[in-house]
Amino acid sequence: MQQFHLGAIRNNNLKAMRELGPDTGWDSIGDFPQARAISKFLGADQQR
Repeated sequence: MQQFHLGAIRNNNLKAMRELGPDTGWDSIGDFPQARAISKFLGADQQR
């Protein structure tokens, strides 16, 4: 079986990425404009 992850945005959870490393399961796929906006929104408080 093969999966295609179209419009993937990697590392949406910055805290988890810092603790566990990149590409450890904090990704989103689907509607790219919506995914980018929600990724930015959810990561905003983790930029400090």
